[in-house]
Amino acid sequence: MEAVPGPVRALWEELDGRAPTYLVGGCVRDALLGLPPHDWDLTTALRPEQVIRAVGARGWRALETGIAFGTVTVLTPLPVEVTTFRSEGAYHDHRRPESVEFGTSVEEDLRRRDFTINALALNRAGGLCDPCGGRADLEAGILRAVGDPLERFREDALRMWRAVRFIAEGKARTIEDGTRQALLRLKAQTALLSRERVRDELSRVLLARPEGLLEARATGLLALAIPEWAALEGFDQRNHHHDRTVADHTAAAVAYAPQRLELRLAALLHDIAKPQCMVWDGAGDAHYYEHAVVGGQMSADILVRLRYPKETVRAVAELVHYHMFDFAQASPRSLRRLGRKIGWPRLRALCALHEADFRAVHRERAAYRLPVEVGALIDSLQQEDETSPLAVDGRDVMAALGIGPGPRVGRALRACRAVVDRQPERNDRATLLEVARRAAGRP
Repeated sequence: MEAVPGPVRALWEELDGRAPTYLVGGCVRDALLGLPPHDWDLTTALRPEQVIRAVGARGWRALETGIAFGTVTVLTPLPVEVTTFRSEGAYHDHRRPESVEFGTSVEEDLRRRDFTINALALNRAGGLCDPCGGRADLEAGILRAVGDPLERFREDALRMWRAVRFIAEGKARTIEDGTRQALLRLKAQTALLSRERVRDELSRVLLARPEGLLEARATGLLALAIPEWAALEGFDQRNHHHDRTVADHTAAAVAYAPQRLELRLAALLHDIAKPQCMVWDGAGDAHYYEHAVVGGQMSADILVRLRYPKETVRAVAELVHYHMFDFAQASPRSLRRLGRKIGWPRLRALCALHEADFRAVHRERAAYRLPVEVGALIDSLQQEDETSPLAVDGRDVMAALGIGPGPRVGRALRACRAVVDRQPERNDRATLLEVARRAAGRP
C-alpha cells in the first residue's frame, strides 16, 4: 500500500521484524475501495508487553488503551492501534468480551471480526489475507456478517448501527439478506447500548449519504433511538402543499441540508411535533399550529437524552423553534431582531434549514433557493451592528444592575439596541444604562 504514511510504515516494519504483523480492518478495506484511510490499525503475533518494549526502544509513546483486550495505541506521532492476534470469549454486556485468548494466527483473528469487508489483513509484501471472502463482498457492494450474524450482533449490538453507517458511508450498497434478517430480529437490543454510542453512530449516518438514513428507518433502528420518530412514519400530512409523508419529507430535508451536524439534526427533528399538533380547518386541509415551538422543546429533550453537548442541543432547538420564520415576507426590522436574538451565524444556518425544508415540501420545489437579496440584506444588517456597537455591553449592564448572567441581561441589551435603532444620538453610556434599568425592572 503506497498510501501508508511513513511513521505507520516505520512502526509496521519494526514490529514485523520481530513477529508477523499486518495492516488490518478499515484501512485495508478503504484502500481497496480507493478511499483514503482515516485510521491505521495493525494486528500482530506480539503480546502487548512486547509491543510496548519494541516501540519504547524506538522512542515512541505507547498508551495502554485496551491492554486487557490486547490493544495498545502507539503514537508515531500518528496514532496506530496495535492488537495482538486473539480469539474472544462470551459477550455479556453487548459490547466487549468477558475474556480474550491471544493466538498466533491472523486468520483466527480475522474470523472474530464483525463484517467480512473488515476481516481483511495485508502483509508487508502486499499479500492479502481474506479468510471470510471480504474482497468479493467489497467488490459486490455487499455487507455480510462474519459467520453467524445472530452471534455477531448478540456480541455487540452496536454492530447493527455500524451496518447502517457503512451503507451511509458507501462502504457497501446493500446488507446481505441473512445479516439483515438477524438485524431485524435483534434490533431491540440496541436499546441496551449507551446513548453516547448510539449518538455517535447516528451523527455519522446523518453526515453521510442519504441511503444511511433510509436504512436506519427501514430497519427500525431510528425509531428505537428516537421513539418520537415512529409517529412520523406513514403520517399523511393531509395538506395540499405536501406530496410526502412527514417521515419522507423529513428524510428529503436531511438530504438537502448542508453537511453540518447541527443542520442535519435540525432537519431530522424540525417536524417532530407535527403528529401531536395537527388540527383540521374544516375545508379538508390539516394545519400544524405551534409545531415549531413544540418541536423545539421536543428536540432539546431528544438530544439531551442522546447525550449531545449542550451547545448542540441549544443550536438545534433554536433552529427547530424558528424554522417557520417567513424569510420571503421578513422586513429588515424582523431580520435584525432575529439575528440579534439567535446570533447572525445561526440566522444564516436557519436560512439553510429553510431552504432544505422548502425544497422537501414538494418535488416540484426541489430547486428552490432563497432570493440572493435575503442573504445580502442579512450581511448588511450584521455589518451595521458591527460598525455601530452599543455604548454599553453585558458587563456594564450586570455591574450597573448588580445582577449576574441571564436572560435579563439580554432583555436589557435588546431594549438598548431598540432605542439606538430609533434614535442613534442616544447611544451614550448614561442613557443606555437608564434604559437597561427600566427594561430589567430595576429603579
